[in-house]
Amino acid sequence: MDLTSRLQQFINLQKITKLQIARELNLSEPTIHRWFKTFKIPVSAIKHLVDKHKLNPLWFFTGTGSQILTEESLVDGKATKDDNLMLQGEVRALEKQHNGNNFQILKILKTLTEDVAELSEAINIVDNNSQKVEDKMFQIYPAIKN
Repeated sequence: MDLTSRLQQFINLQKITKLQIARELNLSEPTIHRWFKTFKIPVSAIKHLVDKHKLNPLWFFTGTGSQILTEESLVDGKATKDDNLMLQGEVRALEKQHNGNNFQILKILKTLTEDVAELSEAINIVDNNSQKVEDKMFQIYPAIKN
């Protein structure tokens, strides 16, 4: 199950709406909907859900444990060391995925830049050839120029 599916499951369980989350975070509702389409949920939003609605981050990132953060999931008011290690691994995996996406975007941008340069060059050639054709027509048919 992906993160957006878990988030949807959580908000259904908590009986909160995307509009409510948007208002709590001072965001527009379409912004919240975009998270579900792009599968990208800001860390600040996750932290808000943990703090305000007791979203269990371990469950959110791994599917392990209860959806709701409870006293049993904490030791002395803090997540256990194993939970922290597991979460750190999940965060590293997400960062790696994000960096991979950035690399793909950079490759696409480079290709687009090269394509634009080639198109620009082709347009210049066409413009030059058009000018040559026009000049040749005026040589052959000088009356056209006036």
